[in-house]
Amino acid sequence: MHAQYDRAENRILYEDLKGYEDPWRKHETFSVAHDIWLYDGRTGGHTKLSSFQGENRNPVWSPDEKNIYYLNEQSGSFNVWHLPLTDGQPEPAQQLTTFQGNPVRFLSMANNGQLCFGYDGEIYVLPYGAAEPQKVTVQIGLSDSTASTQSRTYSDNVTEFALSPNGKEFAFIVRGDIYVASVDQGETKRLTNTAGQERNLSFSPDGRRLTPTWRRRANRRLSI
Repeated sequence: MHAQYDRAENRILYEDLKGYEDPWRKHETFSVAHDIWLYDGRTGGHTKLSSFQGENRNPVWSPDEKNIYYLNEQSGSFNVWHLPLTDGQPEPAQQLTTFQGNPVRFLSMANNGQLCFGYDGEIYVLPYGAAEPQKVTVQIGLSDSTASTQSRTYSDNVTEFALSPNGKEFAFIVRGDIYVASVDQGETKRLTNTAGQERNLSFSPDGRRLTPTWRRRANRRLSI
């Protein structure tokens, strides 16, 4: 259940939970569909704010606490809606975004009134008073710049060799670790990186697994 206090901690804006439905389910119109409510701790009263007979989700207060913003599917897909409050009572709701195909999710609001939400794997913001949302440019920095493919040359210390049943791959142990290579493509893949010595290398009958023995442990299988 999504819930937020107002600043005075007298009222709680919340989304009810009528049943154990999948939180990612769309187009729910049965009795378990979520609604938006306002609880007043001074009177103990609960006021239903949403009127759409479907999903109403993720309510947030505006900075002045005279408006709420939430998600519902009245337009066919989850979008951001604005609901003015007059003396704690709801006015007609107004649709703010018009996305189609995929639902808007994860609505939040900054102290300056800027809305933020997710849509189709992207992050969007809607500044207070703006008509159109703006997609946020995200740059991902990688702390590990090591290449995923490395070239290494070994001229000795190969202790075992095994050919697959179909003759298309072969596996070998060099310096205690297992490598598998393609006969046709010439590509080599390292399968283990352990402190122990791999031994007794053999292919399964279907050629999809290798069964080595590591030190004194029982046999274990590696998928190729």
